[in-house]
Amino acid sequence: NRSKGAEMGKAKRKPQNKKKIMPKRIQRKRTQGWRSPPGCIYCGRPTKYANPFSAKVHGLKQSIIMFKRRIKWSALHDPGWLRERLAELRGHDLSCWCPIKLDKDGNKVPCHADLWLELSNA
Repeated sequence: NRSKGAEMGKAKRKPQNKKKIMPKRIQRKRTQGWRSPPGCIYCGRPTKYANPFSAKVHGLKQSIIMFKRRIKWSALHDPGWLRERLAELRGHDLSCWCPIKLDKDGNKVPCHADLWLELSNA
């Protein structure tokens, strides 16, 4: 069973291997002229994606641990809330005020936006 294109002497196109571009975290800046890239979603305060556990109060590491616990709780007790958020963020770059820096071992220091990126694009 040959396709019309093959019957007319046209070669079938091979599917192109398009690399999936993983969305990334972007640090917001207050410098003059800086603009958030198109399609980027801000996930800091006062948005519904913000980490309710302040790094200023709890420290960055502890605030991320607490946020992960909240996400796990939501997955068990309010999965609709979590599914909705993940669907809204899927495929978008995310921005927040957290600095993008490396720890002493050269690993990127995560923030809550990194967790949203990981979960929404899994």
